[in-house]
Amino acid sequence: MKKTPNDFLKLSDQDAIKFVSERKRPKCGVFIPNGTRRLVLTEMPYPSQLEEYKKSYVDLSKKRSFDVLKIFFKYGIEYLVIPLFSYSALKRGSWYKNIVNDIIKTLFSDPLYLEFYSDNSIAVKVYGNPEALIDLSISDSLEIITRCVEQTANGTKNVFFGIGGVDEMGINLMNWGIDFYKKYNKFPTVIDQKEHYYGKIVPEADFVITSSSLKAHSLPPLICGRSTNLYYLPVPSLLGLNEISYRKILYDLVAMRKNVEIDFSNLEFDPLEIKKLNDAYAKESNKVLGIGESVGPFWVLKTN
Repeated sequence: MKKTPNDFLKLSDQDAIKFVSERKRPKCGVFIPNGTRRLVLTEMPYPSQLEEYKKSYVDLSKKRSFDVLKIFFKYGIEYLVIPLFSYSALKRGSWYKNIVNDIIKTLFSDPLYLEFYSDNSIAVKVYGNPEALIDLSISDSLEIITRCVEQTANGTKNVFFGIGGVDEMGINLMNWGIDFYKKYNKFPTVIDQKEHYYGKIVPEADFVITSSSLKAHSLPPLICGRSTNLYYLPVPSLLGLNEISYRKILYDLVAMRKNVEIDFSNLEFDPLEIKKLNDAYAKESNKVLGIGESVGPFWVLKTN
């Protein structure tokens, strides 16, 4: 067994996949693709017109999203949850509507993606409130989504794209719960709620990977709990999630954060380990995660 993160980074793909597979986790993960609008400004030729910007946004999202999906499923994830468009994002204006439509066409009908889903036995699902697309007068996107969900229904792995989700989740789920009680004369369990909201019983997430400012508003409901580990990328997540960063996360998750409950009532303290603990805390005592700096109009997360 390799003992350090650097050893794990040096492993061949086959050995790294085996290392993760033997530990049987992560099974479910959440990836939040935020910061894409800023990423366009740094990755593509600076767009002088709105139409150029929208094209760059879609082209970059198509390439980066495909690379990210390949990495996650390469290392054995079974359930991948991706909050795609919140209801507030869908209301950004008419300029954003075409971007939403083009990205949905990419994820749910592009031959490159459909072939990837088929080759990797991935079932594509949508959670949240995709009917919100009708309010934007892009109901054809809903038809594309429905067709893809039906075509991939037999997949053994799962990717869940969230559309119009978290913002209205409370009211929608509450109303559904009332109808559930009227129909079955009992309160819905958490499992019932998961199946309703996601279309499938999704296990608790092993991790959430996000970027930008440290906020909890976009965390998918019902699956983020006590055992969910949070990881923040200091750059837009479609740029920050790569082979190296994901391997670092995997090693921390499966080798460092072992989800072992410590019994403080029956614990033998090694004086040398206690000293190491004190030294580690002393080294980090003046640092704060979540502080950033301004770069033009943008807030950027600092890592020191």
